[in-house]
Amino acid sequence: HPNIATGLNNLAQLLQATDRLAEAEPLMRHALAIGETSFGPDHPEVATGLNNLAGLLQATDRLAAAEPLMRRMVTIFLKFQHATGLPHPHPHREPAIANYRRLLAALGRSEEAIDAALAAAHREAGLA
Repeated sequence: HPNIATGLNNLAQLLQATDRLAEAEPLMRHALAIGETSFGPDHPEVATGLNNLAGLLQATDRLAAAEPLMRRMVTIFLKFQHATGLPHPHPHREPAIANYRRLLAALGRSEEAIDAALAAAHREAGLA
């Protein structure tokens, strides 16, 4: 149920804020699973859950594990506008792209590799 996912995610965010990262991670993963079941795998709510979990992984120095979550999050936000036909992108799209760029840079990717990763996300979203 979406409300349960929101509650779990809020608790996980509190645990993360109080440096109880090991306790926060399973709650975030569970909230993400509930969101995927409730909303579907390409819903912006799922993208938010992916961002939260990726942020936790980054905080625990698991950058490589955060990368596919961030890539999926960006793809979801890119697909959103394409799928809905709305004239404006989802308000979280640009911050998601910026987060992904920062993560890729932290992983040591060159600017060209970062641009290529974003181009791949656009293609996956059906925008290229």
